[in-house]
Amino acid sequence: MEVLRLKNLQLSDTRKKLQLTEEKFKLLADNAQDIIYRYELYPEEIFSYISPSVERITGYSPEDFYKDYNLRMTIVKEEDRDLLSYKSCDDIKKPVILRMIKKNGDVIYTEHHNSPVYDRDGRLIAMEGIIRDATEREEFLKKIQHDLEEKKVLIRELYHRTKNNMNVIISLLNLKAESFESDVIQSFVQDMSLKIYSIAMVHEKLYQSQDLTNISFDEYIRDLSTSLAECFDMSDRGIVLKFDLDPVNISFDIAAPCGLVINEIISNAFKHAFTGRDSGEIFFSLKDIKDGYLKLEISDNGIGMPEDLNSRMYENIGLQTIKAIIENQLAGKMNIISEQGTKFIFIFSKNVYKSRI
Repeated sequence: MEVLRLKNLQLSDTRKKLQLTEEKFKLLADNAQDIIYRYELYPEEIFSYISPSVERITGYSPEDFYKDYNLRMTIVKEEDRDLLSYKSCDDIKKPVILRMIKKNGDVIYTEHHNSPVYDRDGRLIAMEGIIRDATEREEFLKKIQHDLEEKKVLIRELYHRTKNNMNVIISLLNLKAESFESDVIQSFVQDMSLKIYSIAMVHEKLYQSQDLTNISFDEYIRDLSTSLAECFDMSDRGIVLKFDLDPVNISFDIAAPCGLVINEIISNAFKHAFTGRDSGEIFFSLKDIKDGYLKLEISDNGIGMPEDLNSRMYENIGLQTIKAIIENQLAGKMNIISEQGTKFIFIFSKNVYKSRI
């Protein structure tokens, strides 16, 4: 009998502690800013608990939900109700944003965090969760998105206008060049025009790109070299371009100086590489090598460069320009091989200006 009495005392004490714990949790839930609820699924669908904060957030009292369990669906905007059609227990656990219609007709954004509840047999019997008013956050995110889209439009317009202004400068230079009979002046103007054109094309590519920061370098090499070849009437001289280009995206800070290098090499090849020949090839290779480095090779099968290339490097403004761009602007390395034509090899990092982006 004494053992039975002690067990009853322990059971009574346990019940009191459990009741006290439940009262503490209920007090916390009743005073929570978020909506806390338990929705029974078995044996029937009802709200067994929903915190008083539901009235402040939705305008509906807890009693409204106790009387009409279907209010959990009808309060949600019709377009969002499919998100409440859970197909698996994993779906129940996923946070979801729903638009709810308050009692006064206002629409609010709510963030739902749910947890499934199972009985001893593993049967889903209820859902417990927290619903938070996310209206202020969602409206802030929408404003940020709107501002971002607006800035994208402005940046695209800037790229477009910059390209157009550069084309105007090119036209003015060419128009002015026609007033001079000197071949030297006309050649100089053409060189300047093509340099400006190579940068203008970068702006055009940025205008057309999705992220407004990077362009397709392989596409730029192909389009720029093809346009320059047309300017120099290379096809009429039997000179063809060939490409082996890895797909690579780079920023404006890399593309613009590379465009100047490509322009300089193609210009020199047209003027000097195929003297006395009725055909030729210019080959472009772009490889994305390890650790974010690129290897760009531009070669021709022309007559090659002088044997005293190194000593004449400092006399050739074009070569000085290429060397300065690769080594100073792009922090890269440059090598020139003149065997069975001329090959330029450049290795540089595509991330040299990454901190700016």
